[in-house]
Amino acid sequence: MKQCADISTKPTNMLRCSCEGDLLLSTLPPPQDSSTHCQHVAAHNLQQIQLPEKEQLATSMETGAQDIRVTSLFIFSTSTPCLSKAIKADNRQDLEKCYCLAHEITNQLSQVPFSNSAELLMEAGTIINTLHQSQQCAQ
Repeated sequence: MKQCADISTKPTNMLRCSCEGDLLLSTLPPPQDSSTHCQHVAAHNLQQIQLPEKEQLATSMETGAQDIRVTSLFIFSTSTPCLSKAIKADNRQDLEKCYCLAHEITNQLSQVPFSNSAELLMEAGTIINTLHQSQQCAQ
């Protein structure tokens, strides 16, 4: 995702890259034409983010693969503030903590039921707060 953001942060590009990241994380075989597949997923998600906020929260973003429940873009956006601080401070320990947090958020969200974006955001907030309080990734 960072490589994509370095090239272009336009929504269509980031959504396409998210799909590509989902395909990389997936245990399922990729579609025959991954590029076209990701263009369709990106177009669908672009329509979603243009909806009014209430409608956005009532739906879910489409992931690039059926076995991936949370988009790579969501994980990237939740971990970017932490990663940016660690990189600016040139602190390897903080960087490892950020990777741990991203990994734990991903793992825990994959196990929690949610049916729309509002529920996903609520669960993510709870998980992030719990991880910070438990200092699970603070080694």
